[in-house]
Amino acid sequence: MRHYRRKRTYPTKERVLVHLSAEGLRPRERGQDAVASATKSGRSTLTKWLGRLEDERLVVRERVRIEGHRLPKYAYYLTDEGWTAAARLRERLGADVVTLQAPHLGPLSVRLAEIPTLAASRLDLTSAVSLVEKERIDLKAGPASGYRPREPLVWRTGLRQVDHLFGREEELQSLDAWYDGGSQVLVITGLPGIGKSALVAGWIRSRRPGVPVYAFELHRSTTPAALLADFGAFLAALGKPGLAAHLAQGDPLDLGFVRRLLERDLARMQILAIFDNADRLARGTARLLGTQLLHLLPASPARVILVGRRPPTWLDFLQGSVPSLVELRISGLGPGASTSLLRYRGLGGNPEAMRDIVRTTRGHPLLLHLAASGGASHATAVRRYLEEEVWDTLTPEQRRTLETASVLRRPAAGRLLASAARVDRRVLDSLTERNLLERTVAGGYLVHDLVRSFLVDRMDARRARILHERVAALLLGSPEPKGRWEGVFHLLAAGKTEAVAQYLDSDGAPLLDSVAAEEIAAVVRSLPSEAADPASSCVFSEILGDSLRIRGHVGPALQQYQHARAQAEERGRDERIPRLLRKMANLERCRNRYPEALGHLVEAQARLLKAEDTVELTEVLREMALVEEAQGDFPGAAKHLNDAIDLAAETSDRGALSRGLLTLGSLESQHGQQERGLGYDREALRVAERSGDLTEVARAHIVLGVDLARAGQNEASLPHYSRGLEIAQLLGNLRLTAYATLNRASTLLELRRYKEAGGPLKEAEGYFAILEEKDTLAFLKTYEGQREVGLGHWTRGVYAWEQGLQGLRMYATPADLAHVLVEISRYCLARDDSKRAESYLSEARVIAEKLGDVTLLSKVEGILAPLGEGELHHES
Repeated sequence: MRHYRRKRTYPTKERVLVHLSAEGLRPRERGQDAVASATKSGRSTLTKWLGRLEDERLVVRERVRIEGHRLPKYAYYLTDEGWTAAARLRERLGADVVTLQAPHLGPLSVRLAEIPTLAASRLDLTSAVSLVEKERIDLKAGPASGYRPREPLVWRTGLRQVDHLFGREEELQSLDAWYDGGSQVLVITGLPGIGKSALVAGWIRSRRPGVPVYAFELHRSTTPAALLADFGAFLAALGKPGLAAHLAQGDPLDLGFVRRLLERDLARMQILAIFDNADRLARGTARLLGTQLLHLLPASPARVILVGRRPPTWLDFLQGSVPSLVELRISGLGPGASTSLLRYRGLGGNPEAMRDIVRTTRGHPLLLHLAASGGASHATAVRRYLEEEVWDTLTPEQRRTLETASVLRRPAAGRLLASAARVDRRVLDSLTERNLLERTVAGGYLVHDLVRSFLVDRMDARRARILHERVAALLLGSPEPKGRWEGVFHLLAAGKTEAVAQYLDSDGAPLLDSVAAEEIAAVVRSLPSEAADPASSCVFSEILGDSLRIRGHVGPALQQYQHARAQAEERGRDERIPRLLRKMANLERCRNRYPEALGHLVEAQARLLKAEDTVELTEVLREMALVEEAQGDFPGAAKHLNDAIDLAAETSDRGALSRGLLTLGSLESQHGQQERGLGYDREALRVAERSGDLTEVARAHIVLGVDLARAGQNEASLPHYSRGLEIAQLLGNLRLTAYATLNRASTLLELRRYKEAGGPLKEAEGYFAILEEKDTLAFLKTYEGQREVGLGHWTRGVYAWEQGLQGLRMYATPADLAHVLVEISRYCLARDDSKRAESYLSEARVIAEKLGDVTLLSKVEGILAPLGEGELHHES
């Protein structure tokens, strides 16, 4: 043992903690064999470490029944101390950077916690941690067991776990007929508790359609942002990370862009999407489901099942645009199936009593399950039955657990539910056996809508607020943003508006800069005006402003920020004002109102210099440089960028440092300082690689390639474009992918590799059509003309140029239009088409004179002079 050298970077103890802290693990995945396989550990080594973890009170073992084993087996669960240790470990993994070597991909420095999100890795976090050796993961040599399935059969927690179906042969045949037929939409309706969700889950379990299945349980509180985030994660698991990457950037939520993106991703993707409770949706979510998803079905092989008590009313507004649908109405079980269900649940004995239960329940599956578990001889109305035959027989721990589950909007992990209800996991198992709690395929717990309605009706407001507060306390510490914003929802539901404001002020900045802001704002809008105290109202105004900004409503967002600023000044919350001013300046810059933007930033800078807030000051200086660059003030922009870079270096903010260096490098290169600009770009790339932020690495490669091409080093720029494109596609970042492809095509044209440039040009056109950047599409038309001329097709080239110039005149800046006119005129002169060249140069001269661009004007005059056109005059 003295000469033992550990091969793995992370010891067995840490690998076990990571595995057992994964959400949705089934008992089978918690056994010794499963843990040993997942953590790449030997059985004897794992047995030793599990014993040590038990001694340290980090792990507890329980005997459970596992499918396929006759005798009970041990399953291992984390204690509260174990969850605390696992949370600290996962936080550390979020900062650890390793080198990833994947097939068809060069070495990448990446944060370890982000590896499961990469399409090329196909690893979960446990496998990633277990494969790290000497700070490297080599997937080329890695064992096949390290990979997770590329296409999961069932996604997320929206599908019930069903072991047996009784008396549903006819309905199953109807489902088979629909799936094999021509209709793409199936609507399943029936009474509450009649078994609609169980039928779909049982059909998937028994028939196993050979396509990925997406299941989502909808509620009235489900926002478009929440649905898109979950569906984006599903597509990312299938190798289509575009939607998830777009939402993660925090840009304004452009539903038109989302639709174009989904149209591309779903064009040839066979999936089955199931939406439960589709008849109870908020208007915005119903509009999203109809206009963004169902409208795409005619051009996609995807299938959709809508489950509800009645056909969704919002389908009536989509007649003609939604493909033909089939409705399947579910009724109660027949006498034979009802009797079989009761016997399966262990209720035997008196046949007369069983017939009485079957007759009074009318074959209602949920009531049959409850009657069997309670041993009742008859059932009456649902509420009375639940009150007298079920509720009165429960222990206080079981009641508390059901009440806690009833306030949750989504299926909850067993640990969360047990901790919030302050009960042992065995209580959850007992309620599951009685069918009062239901398990999902992913291992979550939920209560049926009928039981939920009964529990919510009998709880007073004070009791509900207490339960919401307990759940919020656990969720706010979640490592996942989705869990944290769910915690904010429960804290608001508990009436703790001041606590919500304090949390968002201290720890909620990442939520406010993401699509989650819309989820939070949806709850804030529903609060009565007197619910928020004066100190919290400015925080909520900022949240509403962020939500409006994300949805692209610039004017209303500015008004909310101004209102938040006025409240902050009135309440003496001066520390909030600089951030509000920066957000207002950003919106003003997007509207090309540069003096107003600069005024906000100057005031923010003055306030921050007094407060000594270096992090916010870095962002303000960078925003100020962008405004000054747009105004043509190069010295001022360079000065403020240098100041921002110095502050980012002092605070060790590698992301801000990399972005600042890239902006400065690009600025220097554009103004003739190529070598200095390339030096800044290379330093930015080095900083980005050390940070492990792949988005910044891809951006740095692309910008460095652009500046190399600007310096005339076209061959040297191509490897950087290829590398940036490779990483951008890995991340699913459509914008970076589009610009890397565009710049690569432009460089190939400069190198006169016209045939090779055809593919990238067509790809770039497809990307920018999705992004709907009309000025860039016009640029691509001029590139297409350049390629056609290079291939000897002069007429085609001129036609493409005219199309491109027409678009540039409508959508591009005058300076960009003038530069393109000059470049096209050179091709015309090379073709001896001096008349066309003179026309383009005359237009460029007028633009240069209006802009006062001396450099451009001298370039135009220099081309015209040899033609004897130096005296050419053009009336302004």
